[in-house]
Amino acid sequence: MVKIIGPLHSDKASGLIGPRIVFSQRKTGQQARFQKAQADSSTVGREAQRLKYQQGVAAWGLLTEEEKETYKELAKNEKMSGYNFFMIGYLTGGAPPIPKQFEIDTDGTLLTGLISYFKLDSDGSDFWGNNHLLPSGNVSYGAGKVGNGVVLDGGVNSFLGNTNPSGLPVGNSNRSISVWFKCTQYPGGGADYPAFPCWGTGSPGQTCATGLHASDNYYSNYMGFFGYAYDLPAYKPNLSTWYHLIGTYDGTTVKLYVNEVEYQANLPWNTVLNAAGLRVGRNTVDGDWKSLIGTIDEIGIWEKVLSAQERADLYNAGNGQTMIGE
Repeated sequence: MVKIIGPLHSDKASGLIGPRIVFSQRKTGQQARFQKAQADSSTVGREAQRLKYQQGVAAWGLLTEEEKETYKELAKNEKMSGYNFFMIGYLTGGAPPIPKQFEIDTDGTLLTGLISYFKLDSDGSDFWGNNHLLPSGNVSYGAGKVGNGVVLDGGVNSFLGNTNPSGLPVGNSNRSISVWFKCTQYPGGGADYPAFPCWGTGSPGQTCATGLHASDNYYSNYMGFFGYAYDLPAYKPNLSTWYHLIGTYDGTTVKLYVNEVEYQANLPWNTVLNAAGLRVGRNTVDGDWKSLIGTIDEIGIWEKVLSAQERADLYNAGNGQTMIGE
């Protein structure tokens, strides 16, 4: 059986968790067993063990309900509670790490086909893959949809980028992109395609992106391009309002979803033939093209078409969600 450390009298019996379950570490091995409370004496070693136990209890209390549920699932094979499983790990060298996962994953499939995920809380790290993004120009981090997001000022060189990304879908490969964004100011004129994200060379048939078409002092189209410059009918987003955008491609058909509403399907598609220049904030065309004026958060890229349930989980009734774990 497995034992749990707590404050008992013996040098080897070292703990109480709950009124009866105790831990002892003897030559015969570790065991968890029920035992009457014992008289205790104070030694430096046992005081340190008591302190570690108290810290473990406090650490459990700081976990989210989702994290506690994860420990419960991990503990099933050991035939113990999630709490005891956590405490064993914590008191014998650190709690078992929580595997990386989505907070909400009804069908348990959101990790399947996931290439990259950018939480954008404090930098451009790829939480799932290796396509880490570096800042260019005036990039900062502030309140996002979940936690923080990347804040861009609309400058020509204000974006996050990776000049040599790997594993991104090209050609007729299936793909999906999910992103939250908020515009805080309309552009000052001209035509721009702030994208989040995009990859490719930035010429017709060579770019894959979700984003906005900025024109004539306002964002005239909600979906700037997914493939290259194919817009939804004029759809002007409200300022300071969060929107969830998903684009999917199954090798034939492009579908776009705004806040879980399908706005247009069967858009024309020019296949991107390479995965050069992954960027978040502005498109891959060099020159006088400006970034979004606003905040971008929680970007995911998959090599599959997201299902209706997966889209609903990511949208989470308008509340959004993120990935957790380590």
